[in-house]
Amino acid sequence: MISHTQNAGETATTSQQGSPGQPAPTHPASEQYSALLSRVLDHQQDLSASAYALGVTSSHAGEGVTTTAINLSALAAGCPNRRVLLIDCAGARRRGGPAERLGLTPTCGLSDALSGAALLGDCLISTRFDRLSFLAGGREPGGLGHDYDPAAFRALLSELKGEFDFVVVDLPAVDSSSNCTSMARLLDGVVLVIEAGRTDARHADRAQQKLRTSGAALIGAVLNRTR
Repeated sequence: MISHTQNAGETATTSQQGSPGQPAPTHPASEQYSALLSRVLDHQQDLSASAYALGVTSSHAGEGVTTTAINLSALAAGCPNRRVLLIDCAGARRRGGPAERLGLTPTCGLSDALSGAALLGDCLISTRFDRLSFLAGGREPGGLGHDYDPAAFRALLSELKGEFDFVVVDLPAVDSSSNCTSMARLLDGVVLVIEAGRTDARHADRAQQKLRTSGAALIGAVLNRTR
């Protein structure tokens, strides 16, 4: 069994506060996130999977992937007896990343666990949300680099799915890293976030095509920042 680390410097930074220990979405459009989570859980049921790993990505950086990943994780953790893990694969110590938004100060993460520089259990951090844990990108500022090993990631993901019922992976943007599609195809499902007014149909279609060509199971898209 993987042990978890409690982050001593943890502070709540979400814009909406729930009751103590209960998840609260960090975006006012909670109904839309709930509908998205229901769709994802339906896909998990269709697969008859006891554990499910979901990737969240976008065509370009800055389209709201991290916001979507955090909200889905918090909502999923609100389900009774559901253990949830949020993984940051988009880059360590980045401004506005999950660690900063959740008020966490990780000392190691995914890249360290994959390379053997740290034990996986030492990299898992408890959050202020009941049943929600976090795995940071790692010590390297750029996160997973050219030495990323898909086989090692697959093995680690399998281990994590033995401990958690629902894993949400904050992926790099499709156009910014080849690691995105390489990781996405190892997950049970992927959601593409599209920022209204910024990403045109051509770029969105190209991102979807890249994901499908890689073998990723694209189960839906989220139109973000609509009015």
